[in-house]
Amino acid sequence: MKSANRRGATLSLGTALAGLAMIFQFGTADAARPSGEAGVDWGSEKGQECVDCHMTENPGLYWEWNHSAHGQSGVNCLDCHQAEEGDIDAYMHEEALISIIVTPKDCSKCHKTEFEEMDGSHHAKAGQILGSLDNLLGEVVGGPAAVNAGCRQCHGGILEFFTEGKQKGQPKPGTWPNTGIGRVNPDGSLGACTACHGRHRFFPRPGAYARHLRQVPCRSRSSAD
Repeated sequence: MKSANRRGATLSLGTALAGLAMIFQFGTADAARPSGEAGVDWGSEKGQECVDCHMTENPGLYWEWNHSAHGQSGVNCLDCHQAEEGDIDAYMHEEALISIIVTPKDCSKCHKTEFEEMDGSHHAKAGQILGSLDNLLGEVVGGPAAVNAGCRQCHGGILEFFTEGKQKGQPKPGTWPNTGIGRVNPDGSLGACTACHGRHRFFPRPGAYARHLRQVPCRSRSSAD
C-alpha cells in the first residue's frame, strides 16, 4: 500500500513539474510588438483629454491603465474606444464618438497575429453553447438569471444595444457587462481579449500567448491530461 502511495505521489509530482515547465516555456514567448510610433499611430491629443478627466473622475481605472503596458507606451482611451459613425455601439461622450465595447477586431489594429490566432480557436466559439442542447441545464433548470450571472460571464453571449433615445449606442443590461471568452460582438468578431488579459491592466498572463492556439476546451484538456 505504501509503495503504491509513493508511486502515486511521484506521478503527481512529475505531472505538476511538467505542467510548470510548459507554463514557463510558453509564458516567456514574446508576441510580436506592433510597429508604429507613439503620438503618430497611437496616443492622440484628444485621447489625452480623456486621460486627464478619468484621472480625477475614475482614479482606480486611471491607475490600472497607467501602470499597464498600454499606459507606459502612450496608448490612451480613444485609441481603443473610438467609434465610427454608423456603428451600432457608438454614442457621443464629451464631444467624442466612442464605444464602451472594445472588440478583438479593435485590438487587431495593433495585435493582428494574436487576433488571427484567437479568431480561429475553440475559445472564440465558446458562446455558441448558449441556447443549444448542451446548455439545457443552465437555460431550463437555472433560468435566465443563472445564465446571465453564470454561463454568459465565462462563455460570452450576444451583445445588444439601445437603438434610439438617450441611451442609443449603449449596451442593454442583461447583455453587459460581459467579458466572456466567446462573446459575440457587434462588428462580427468573436471573443473578448479582456477575458484573459484584464480590462485596463492588460497584463499578459503566463501562457496566455500559447492559449490563443488551443483548439480544445480547458476543462476537456484538463480531463484528458
